[in-house]
Amino acid sequence: MNNISYNQIFSFLLLFFLMVSCQFSEDKSGLKEQVVPEEGYSTPNENNQEIVEFVENLLYAAGNKNVEAMREMIFDEALVGNTSLKDSVWITKQWTVDEIYEIYQDDQSRPYLEIVDDYDIIVTDRMALVKADATINRFGVPGKREINHMTLIKTDGQWKLFSIAWSVHEQPKDI
Repeated sequence: MNNISYNQIFSFLLLFFLMVSCQFSEDKSGLKEQVVPEEGYSTPNENNQEIVEFVENLLYAAGNKNVEAMREMIFDEALVGNTSLKDSVWITKQWTVDEIYEIYQDDQSRPYLEIVDDYDIIVTDRMALVKADATINRFGVPGKREINHMTLIKTDGQWKLFSIAWSVHEQPKDI
């Protein structure tokens, strides 16, 4: 019986010392996390405006087949793809950016203007995902609708296109 009492006393003392020796966390609910911005940091709204301007400049260069301007805005190994409905079948194509440059340099078709009606932009760190819902216009006449999906990366303070894929849709015919 002494042995049980001794074990009970020992357990009680051990528990007491553990409780006393533990440090309790102080209440930190009033503290705010402070993030140190990196150099050249901009707010989400500023980022979105920068991105919109970048996308519009890129689409303008593509519509005018200005390969030199496009080269400055696109990574050398960027991926390009699209999907379009033809004869009730979705056809998917992909190219390297160099293949796109060759196509654009040899293309004799009229220039076009891609007017974005709606943007969805997600920015994380130095990357952005952009969905740009646009209408292709040739000499002021609306044509096909393209929904562009782009991945952008900020490098040396400038946005660059890492990849782009888009779907092509016929505009509804007026009755």
